[in-house]
Amino acid sequence: MHNYYLYYGISLINTEEQVFTLGISEDIFRRSYEKHMAVVWVTAYATRSEARKAETAAKEALDDVFDRAFVQFGAWQMQGYKQNRGWDWWLMNGTGPLDIIKEAI
Repeated sequence: MHNYYLYYGISLINTEEQVFTLGISEDIFRRSYEKHMAVVWVTAYATRSEARKAETAAKEALDDVFDRAFVQFGAWQMQGYKQNRGWDWWLMNGTGPLDIIKEAI
């Protein structure tokens, strides 16, 4: 049984069409609602530890290629609110993020 999901998604905010995110969640549908994103790709893991290991590797690989993005309603803007869009967003630059994610994990 798979309990944790690593996801790659793109922002649904009109001014953020070149912004994407990556993370893990137990409830991919709820997280997509909270982050205002469309999930493009997802893979499942049995444990949080396995999912976190893949997430860390993928984020490090993404940081090597893409600049970080500040999104509307992000963690820096919504401090004190548990349900925010988080810190982990990147700007697309013409390189395919999904290939980098798959290679890293």
